[in-house]
Amino acid sequence: MHYLRIAPIEGFMHELSYPERLDDQMVFLDNNVLDGNTIFWSELLRTENIKKVIKRLKQQPKKNLSPQYIAILENTGLFLDNVEHAIKSICDSGNRIDEFFSCLETLCILCKLYTDYVFYPHKLLLQSGFALKEYSFDIIYDECLDYTKNPYLFFIEKYIIPVIAGPKPVIKQQNPDILFLEGKISFYNIAISKIIKRHFPHIHICVTRHSSEYYSLNKVTKYLLKNDKLFSVIDSLILEYFAETEEALINTLTAQKDISKHVKNILCRDINNHIIATSLANVYNNDKMEIWKRSDNQYDNLKISPIQTADIRLEPYVKCHWNKCSFCGINKKYSYVDNKFDSIKWKYTLHQIKQFAENGIRFIWFIDEAILPQKMKEIAKYIINKNIHVFWQARCRISKELLDYQLIQQLKESGLKELRMGLESASLAVLEDMNKFDKDFSLELVEKIVCSYTNNGISIHFPMIIGFPTETRIDRQRTYEFLSYLKNKYDLFTFNINIFNLDVASEVFKKWDQFSISQISFPCDSSAFLGNWIDFMSFADQTDLIREQEQFMREKLYPWMPKNSLLKPNIFYRLSETIRNTLIWKALGISQKECMFYGTMKLQKNSNMTISFDRKNNTYLVYNWSNHHYMRGNQLLINVLNEYHESLSIMQGIDNLIKNANNKYTEDDLIILLKKLIAYGYLVETVSKCEDHDCVSTLYNHLYDTENYPYRVEPDIMLHIWKEYIPVGIVLDLGIGSGKDIDYLLSLGNKVEGVDLSKTAINKLEQRYKNEHCSFVCEDIRDFSIAPETYSLIICSMTLSHLTKIEMSNLSKQIVRGLTPGGCVYICDLSEKDPMIKMETSHRCAIKPDDIYDWFDSLETIVIMDSYQKESRRIDYHGYFGIIKYLGKK
Repeated sequence: MHYLRIAPIEGFMHELSYPERLDDQMVFLDNNVLDGNTIFWSELLRTENIKKVIKRLKQQPKKNLSPQYIAILENTGLFLDNVEHAIKSICDSGNRIDEFFSCLETLCILCKLYTDYVFYPHKLLLQSGFALKEYSFDIIYDECLDYTKNPYLFFIEKYIIPVIAGPKPVIKQQNPDILFLEGKISFYNIAISKIIKRHFPHIHICVTRHSSEYYSLNKVTKYLLKNDKLFSVIDSLILEYFAETEEALINTLTAQKDISKHVKNILCRDINNHIIATSLANVYNNDKMEIWKRSDNQYDNLKISPIQTADIRLEPYVKCHWNKCSFCGINKKYSYVDNKFDSIKWKYTLHQIKQFAENGIRFIWFIDEAILPQKMKEIAKYIINKNIHVFWQARCRISKELLDYQLIQQLKESGLKELRMGLESASLAVLEDMNKFDKDFSLELVEKIVCSYTNNGISIHFPMIIGFPTETRIDRQRTYEFLSYLKNKYDLFTFNINIFNLDVASEVFKKWDQFSISQISFPCDSSAFLGNWIDFMSFADQTDLIREQEQFMREKLYPWMPKNSLLKPNIFYRLSETIRNTLIWKALGISQKECMFYGTMKLQKNSNMTISFDRKNNTYLVYNWSNHHYMRGNQLLINVLNEYHESLSIMQGIDNLIKNANNKYTEDDLIILLKKLIAYGYLVETVSKCEDHDCVSTLYNHLYDTENYPYRVEPDIMLHIWKEYIPVGIVLDLGIGSGKDIDYLLSLGNKVEGVDLSKTAINKLEQRYKNEHCSFVCEDIRDFSIAPETYSLIICSMTLSHLTKIEMSNLSKQIVRGLTPGGCVYICDLSEKDPMIKMETSHRCAIKPDDIYDWFDSLETIVIMDSYQKESRRIDYHGYFGIIKYLGKK
């Protein structure tokens, strides 16, 4: 018996896969699967079709156009280049997180173009295709063949129907007996079904493979049993165990037997024409394993080397080991008897991991709801013992067992890079209502797990829920505060926020009056209901929740994302997770591009920007296609961009702008503007990251030569404040630089010796201070020999952080020996609070109070300060310094 499959039209990026391969093939029929999604998006992304849409944009009035549309009109070619780049680069998992966002946002802008000028009032979304209200089958049935109601209908008639039932139809060529409609019941597949039933009434039409983690028709079986309209255009609907039940259906129809009696897990009509649900039963084959591997041929036309990944479900049909959460609707699919441990299958699973690694798979994503710690340990032991080199991700429940030291070490050694656990809320009252944990649960346990795993290089990720019916604003604030606390303290910690939906399969729905819900309502007659969620009334306002979700995720996870982006943070996270970039980024340490800022900037290379002028308002709009930030401004904005057309130090550019405009601009105003230009990616650094002391020397030679410092160079006020503790004598300044404290030290009667790596700095000091009270040496402070018991004060100002901790420790010993009795050491340097220190790309090393106490434990601590202070001239790092200051006495 032959069959044909029709895949659903969804978003540009399918669940559990990379974007489809886009080519010139008008029909993609492979393994009896008609893939309309590839055809649909291929057509939308063809350059000639995009040009037609832009032509419509050009014909519209120019008033009140969005910045994106203004930029498209200003340079259409640049927009088309960015679309072409996005289509290809979006498949490259080696992209930084901001590059991936840029590709998605470009395609979102294209979708909005189609929405506004082709498909209006229907909304086209990158993540899901058309946003249609498909919760009522009555509406779908009545409107799916109406061109004004079904935006897919033109596409169906142009591309799908000719293949299926045209002059040379596939149905007649292959003579299929069964047509499987995959995915949700939708305008798209029901329109196809009605047309096929009209032409080929003998074909058995079956709806299948609709279930996902959150959407499943087995949740609404009791409503589907009343849906006569649905079973007038389809013949059966598989509820679960799709592959196995499809096979059983084919075999039963081949044998011409009654499927209502011989096929389990389906809805169909019986011999009396009644809609029935056959018994739910575990029908899977023990020898089968649920595995999804990215297909290499998806990249035939793309000049990239995709990172190989695979998704594995260890136990396809096992229960959730908790299965008690009151809000959870996915537990419906765990309504069957739990499977006992199958050692043969378990060994097969582990062997698959080894085979994947040998075939180039580098990343494994386990999609089980929650793997027990003991089973994670077995996976880790196998990977270690077999010397397998992979990175992997798993989901687990929060429990004390996770704090087992041996388990953590084995998981670390095996390549585990992300452990996902549903925390859901930081309010204990809400968690109790959710029935999420045992009584001994605590937030202290949560932090211990986060601390233990992130300290070992394993990221902890918490999916969260806001808007639970009993949740108050104070409860929600507790959640935000706890997430902020963890995010600020543990760099490898991440989260995402979901908004609560009232699932019809959950305990909350069944006992809604016990959860502070005042009213529930179906969006349509229950006999036509296809959705999994219904409307309800409680404390939370949905509009506020959406605003909070977007704002909090943007601030804490994606602060670089434009506030006005079309792509919202929660959707960006979902798409990043869908193609497993979240694991790849964490495993490879890929993040957004950071501006190290060592003083030299230049306008974005190969400028990916458009500049347009609004004559009416006498303003400019500058749109950056690399990151989708935009700015509006006057001629000053253009003057600043022109000033940095060639590589130039920030402060030199500021001086030039002030001078050329006859002091029309103030330094503070220009600094504010330049900070925005750097943050928005208009200006990029042209001096590479300093990784060794030769680079540091070159950098500071440049700074001291131009004297255009990216921060204010002033005498250290603390030496004035603490002068009563410091004896007069010989002062040694290690890393003396411009000598900002020399005049003050000399005025007190001191002699000053200075050491610095920069030859430029030393030459300038020697020219300025030509007397017997000063001497200077150009030398690396690591190699400089400090004379014992010679100095009344040794200064290390913004110097030690250029050294490693071992080098600092060695130098501290020399400093202590070099002090006279009663002599002092003064340290001023970057602390852990400094924004630059937190960057993975920074070569600087933070100075901690504990470090200082260890180095100078033999000295009396006069004072130690750790502060976070504003410095307006510090262009980078939001204009703040994290500074630690110390004075110790021998």
